Amino acid sequence: MLLLKILLIFIMSCFSIQAATALGLAFGGPSGSWQRWNIERYWTKNATHWADKVFNVYFYLTMSLAYFSYHAVYKKYGYLRTLAIFLFALITIIFTVFGIIFPFLDIIGFFDFLDS
Repeated sequence: MLLLKILLIFIMSCFSIQAATALGLAFGGPSGSWQRWNIERYWTKNATHWADKVFNVYFYLTMSLAYFSYHAVYKKYGYLRTLAIFLFALITIIFTVFGIIFPFLDIIGFFDFLDS
């Protein structure tokens, strides 16, 4: 059971962190790609570029969903288990959109009008 709990929280964390990182890289503002992954900057909420603000909201949302889903499965309540499965699916969908589709659209220049 302990291994299952550790595996579940690891998977949920990977989804949320990877998706948030992909979002920050896809919509990275003028400061450049990996510099956007600066935890201290986001925790202090000194975000000025619009991508930083979206990143903040998305990061907190996905981590909260992952944490709640983990505890829902852990407590083994029927309705919470169902909700946990739904939240896991939601995080997977969000990961797919922000981690795969948005960066591809950014590569082909779809979002260039936002920075002008």
